[in-house]
Formats: sequence, structure tokens, C-alpha cells
Amino acid sequence: MKHLFPFIFLLAAGFPGLAQYNPAITSGELLQHISYLASDSLEGRLPGTKGDKLAAAYIRDHFQEAGLELLYDDGYQSFDLISDIKPSPECNFQLNNVSLQINTMYAPALYSGNGTLASKVIFCGYGFAIQEDSLKWNDYQEIRPQGKWVMLLLGDPEIDAVRSSFIPYSKDCTKVLTAIDNGAAGVLLVVPPSMEATDQLPRQYFDRSGASASIPVVYITREAANRILQGKGTIAELNEKLDRNRHPLSFETNTEITVTVQLDKTFSHTANVVALLPGSDPGLSDEYLLVGAHFDHLGFGGPGSGSRMPDTMAVHNGADDNASGVAAVIELAQYFAAHTARHPRSILFAAFTAEESGLVGSKYMARNLPVEKDKLMAMFNFDMIGRYNKEKGKISIGGTGTSLEADSLIDRALEGYTFGVAKSTDGYGPSDHASFYALDVPVFFISTGAHQDYHTPFDDVAAIDAIAAEAIARFSARLLQEVTTMEKPLSFQKTRSATGDSRSSMRLKVTLGIMPDMVSQNNDGLGVDGVRPGGPADKGGIVTGDRIVAINGERVTNIYSYMHRLGTLKPGETAVVEIVRNGKNEILLIQL
Repeated sequence: MKHLFPFIFLLAAGFPGLAQYNPAITSGELLQHISYLASDSLEGRLPGTKGDKLAAAYIRDHFQEAGLELLYDDGYQSFDLISDIKPSPECNFQLNNVSLQINTMYAPALYSGNGTLASKVIFCGYGFAIQEDSLKWNDYQEIRPQGKWVMLLLGDPEIDAVRSSFIPYSKDCTKVLTAIDNGAAGVLLVVPPSMEATDQLPRQYFDRSGASASIPVVYITREAANRILQGKGTIAELNEKLDRNRHPLSFETNTEITVTVQLDKTFSHTANVVALLPGSDPGLSDEYLLVGAHFDHLGFGGPGSGSRMPDTMAVHNGADDNASGVAAVIELAQYFAAHTARHPRSILFAAFTAEESGLVGSKYMARNLPVEKDKLMAMFNFDMIGRYNKEKGKISIGGTGTSLEADSLIDRALEGYTFGVAKSTDGYGPSDHASFYALDVPVFFISTGAHQDYHTPFDDVAAIDAIAAEAIARFSARLLQEVTTMEKPLSFQKTRSATGDSRSSMRLKVTLGIMPDMVSQNNDGLGVDGVRPGGPADKGGIVTGDRIVAINGERVTNIYSYMHRLGTLKPGETAVVEIVRNGKNEILLIQL
């Protein structure tokens, strides 16, 4: 007779306190871990905060209590993360010998380059330079903006259209990069009446990648813009003409402005937590499995946090996302530490920070492994295992196509359980396993999936199904045991990923098929964190670790300029891509 969880691993139960932990995997211990990590006192575990440090210390102490060897610096793999970007007091906007009020009349873009520029202002409409067969609109064709400020309207003439030919050209960063390509030395961005009835500065959120433009970029109000235009029309009038005539309307004003932009970045200290459980077989102990989960969450939420309720400032406890996954990792660490014979290979246990910021913590570990990359046999990622859906009756496991043996191993480990498994072959995905799949490591991504409380303040302990989480953790222990006792390592294989169907991906006519580095702060090119097999980049010779610095002779500095360059490419075109590999520049021809 089948039951929800077999008793194959059941040991004597006891109260799971830190001073005397219980090596059995139990729902009570899982709930205890989740209850602490998702308590209000940890304030949502935002990286760099007190709650982040308390969570890391809790995990580290449980690893140590289980007898694991703490790696890096006493178990902490530390690094700095951008926690805020603000204009400095040096910022200044001089118009007609009057200083405009910052955050009232103007605001530096949080992706602006630093510097001072004094010049006349050129109005360049929407800032388009479109040369498509079906759409031609070049606001720069009769203007020379070299060394000068350009003033641009945000949006496009079809701002309310869900689908529009203008969409690929309407993003703020695309307009800025187009202006740079045409020689502009500074950009003023204005919200037109067609986009927002009230005259106000747009709300901004800083990007933790720290990617920035190479020139000053400033948002200004329509009132400030009208002062600059001085009788050559108002923003409302120019907006109406552009939308009605669908034709460039660019001209140089008689107004000179002097603007200084200086942004100050604040860095916070955060850390992954990593420990080692040596294998019991001397012949296999130099091969490693990695068991991980991210412990960060969204703090108090708010605009730009990733919360699905951005207007609600409240603690986002993240009980399922991902206190539940961390609880499973702690329980698995305790279990295998007490059963050394069941893991002839060594096991690394890791709790990652800053996953919600773009897999930052796991990427940092992937680039700074405590063992040789070739010795890493598999990665198991637990992300949200606390909301088992009884109606569906399945958990999901991603990455099943990344090793030849995965399906049979999962099926064997599943014997005796009443829940099923929905398998996904792709090694990439929106969680930390992707960072290690990019290293050609087989991955297993275990989850119960998203739910209506995902990324809201309502993801609390009360909704956790601890009994099901115990069953999932016990199944995972069996799966881990299957892998660590294999005679030979898993056979890695690349998987073909489905093409994206998000609105952002639909805007691009072509993609290279890479996993871009979203968090580099160097602005010296776009790092390649992974290459999708069979895609243009793979066929053209781009490999993981390359840094793309130019496409068709146009400079690429970060993710924004990369996306802008992609937007200019067409299917069937051969792109000339310049990369840096092992410190040397190379030119590759990529057939799109």
C-alpha cells in the first residue's frame, strides 16, 4: 500500500533544538526552520539587512551543529551588492542662470553617467532612428547633436497599443543608446501628455547591476522643457504634431543649459553560506554534489522590489519562497551527516543570497567554487517546496534533460510515494540551478510551484504544508542517495530550451541564445553566463565565459546596450560579434 511518505529514513523523533538536533527529516523540524526564517523579526531577509545576516547565521549554525566543515570564511562566502543609488549633493541643473529644484523639476536617471555638460539643447522628437522596410523614422537625419544635449519624448506615437512596430524602439534606455550612437553628449527625457496627463517626473527604481550610460541622462518636467524651448512650441504642441504627422520634428533651441550629474552608489555586505560533508569512500570523495537553496526575499516589498503588490509596504516573509527550500537543505545536511555510509561522494550544502536580485549569490559561487569545476557532479536546487497542490498531485523537477540518467533515477526514488513528478528537461530557469547548468553541471530543480501568494505579504507560515514538505525532502534524500552511490558520475548533456514568449522577448526579432550576465557592475561588455545549444551563439562559437564588447562595430558595455544592439539585427543577417576570451579580443560571425 502506498503512502504519502515511506518510513525508509524514519528515525527516533525528538525536539529539534540547535543544542541537540534531530538527524531525522521531520515536518516539525521543517516547520521550525521555516517559522524562524519567515518570522517578522527577519523583516523579509533582504540582502544586506539585519534579517539577511540573522538568516545566514541561523543556517551556518545548523550546518556547524550537524558536523559539516564550514568553507570560505567560517562558512560565509561574502561579497558586496549595490543596495542603493542616489543623486549626490553635487548634482545641479542651471537654466537661464537659475538652479532648478532636484526631484521637483528634474531628476538624474539612476542609470546616468556622471559628468558635467554645458551646451545648447536640440529637440529630437521621440529619439528614433528606425530603418525598417515597413517603418522609417529618423529624428537625427537632419540634426547634428555631437557634443550637445538632446531632448527626447518618452514613449511612442502608439503608446496605448498592445502591439506596435514602435515598441522595440520606445524604451528609455534604447532612446539613450540611440542618442549616444548619433553623437549626443547628454540626454533630457520628458514625459509627454500622451503618456501621462499630469506633469510629473517618472518614478525610478535602481538596478542592482549598476549598469549605466556613458553620458549624463536626466528626466525633466514639461514645465522645465517648455522653458528650454522658449517660444518654439510647447511639449504638448510638439507631442500632438509628432503623433499626428508621424514624421521627424527636430530642431536646435537657443537655450544653453549646464547640468552636473553625480550618482552615489551604496554597497551592502551579504554572503552565501557554504559547508562541506566529506564523502565516506576515499575513491569517490573527490567528486561532489551540491545541494542548495536561496534564503533571501523581498524585505518590505514596495515599488521596484519584485513584489506583486508593489503599493503595499509590509514585511514579505517568503515562507514558501524560499524558507521552505532552505529548511529542506538544513534537514538534508543533518540527515546525511548522521548517515555517512549513504554518501560515498562528498556533498556541498549552500544557502544562496540575492537570488531575487538576479541569481547573484549562486552566480558568485559558480565563479568562485570551493572545488574544481570538473569535480562537481550534480546540483540540486530547492526553491518553494512548501505549497504542495493536492489536486494536481505532482511536484515539479526541472533539469531532467541535463543528464542521461535523470529520468530513471527519479523514477526509482519515487517508488512508494503517492505524489507524481512533472518533469521539465531544461537546465535553465528562474532559479539558482541555472548558474551551475551554465558550467555544464547536471541539475535537478525541485519545487511545488507558484501560487497566488507568491511575492506578496501573504506568503506566510500558516499556509505551509509541512507534511508534504517532509515527504518531498525525504524523496529528495533518496534521490540524492541514488546519485551519490552511482558507480560512475552523471552523464551531462545540454538541453534545448523553448523560446521565450514574454512580451519583452517578442520585441526582439532575433536573439543570440545566451544567458547574459545581468549583474556585472564593470560596464566593460556583456558577460556570457551560458549558451543555449543549437542557438546562433552556440553555432557561431561563443562559449560560456566570453565577454561581448561589440556587435557590428557598435560598442556593447552592459545588458542595456546589448539589448539595444540586438534590436537592430534582422533574421538571416550575419552579425559581426567581437568578444574577449582569456584576455584576447576575437571576432566571430554569428548567423541569425
